[in-house]
Amino acid sequence: MKQMSRKRKSALLQNLVRDKILKTFPHLKKIDVGTASHGQTGPDIILSKVAKKLVLKIMEAIGFI
Repeated sequence: MKQMSRKRKSALLQNLVRDKILKTFPHLKKIDVGTASHGQTGPDIILSKVAKKLVLKIMEAIGFI
C-alpha cells in the first residue's frame, strides 16, 4: 500500500471515530472531540476534559488492511 493511501485511510478512520463519538454524545461540541495530525505522538482522538469524563478511554485508531 502506498504511503499516501495509508495516510488517507488513517484520516478517514480518525474522522469516522470522531463522528461516532459526537453522534453518541450529542451534547458534545466539535471542539470537544478532535483528531491528531499525521506524525503526532499520542492518541489519535483528542478529547477535551468534558469529553474525557464521558468517554473514559484514550483511543488509537488503527486500520487493518
